[in-house]
Amino acid sequence: MDRRTRIRNAAAIGALLLTALSFLAFFRQAERQPPPGKHPPASPSVPQAARLPLEGLVIAVDPGHGGDDGGVIHGGVLEKDVNLQVSLHLAAGLERLGARVVMTRTGDDGPFTDPRTSLNLRLYRARQGEAQIFVSVHANSYPDSSQFGAQTFYHPSSVEGRRLALLVQEELVRLQPENYREALAADYYVLRNSQVPAALVEVGFLSNPDDRRKLVDPAYQARLGEAVARAIVRYFQGDVPEHRPTVTRPGPPPGFIQEIYPPEVR
Repeated sequence: MDRRTRIRNAAAIGALLLTALSFLAFFRQAERQPPPGKHPPASPSVPQAARLPLEGLVIAVDPGHGGDDGGVIHGGVLEKDVNLQVSLHLAAGLERLGARVVMTRTGDDGPFTDPRTSLNLRLYRARQGEAQIFVSVHANSYPDSSQFGAQTFYHPSSVEGRRLALLVQEELVRLQPENYREALAADYYVLRNSQVPAALVEVGFLSNPDDRRKLVDPAYQARLGEAVARAIVRYFQGDVPEHRPTVTRPGPPPGFIQEIYPPEVR
């Protein structure tokens, strides 16, 4: 056999081997394909983190009074201290729900000698922080110590402030079912001058022994903060408050609020 014949034979054998390998690869691929009408199971997807109910929202929390201004005082309890503790619990709850919280004070600082300067500073801090709602926390007082119960206020010109206040009041009444008070309109300075929906929450009467005992209890302060936080979640979810009929009781008018600020800055 000459050299040229050997080369042709080697080429033919190589072509046969290449063809055989191609068929083998084809059949192996076919074995891996699912039967007609069936599909391989999808790769498990990584679940996305659940969105927090207040994620991306900014809320101003205003602990009323502070510094030289103690607010009302009963039984050695200063309103400014109760306001701050409840506000800190509220802020912590809001942050757990995803909100960014703007506190108008975080300690016993302020206000300035001029009450109007103090109130304007609180509103300024809320604006600078781009807050979307404003919640001011206070405690009430009245000469008749039998008066009790938390109550929420809104400015009469603010439709959204009213909805916020009504929702807050509903949650506060759930916490204290015997509370007959309702959210009411009031022309207070921070409500009148807030550029966003605002509510002023009176968390109870320091002049009432039972309310006062609860208001200095850290566990009850935390529950107050949780109640207001639930109302804020409902507000941003677009909830409509339930109607609560007015119930008359002896004592101060349902919208009574004891403040040391002079009338021109209330």
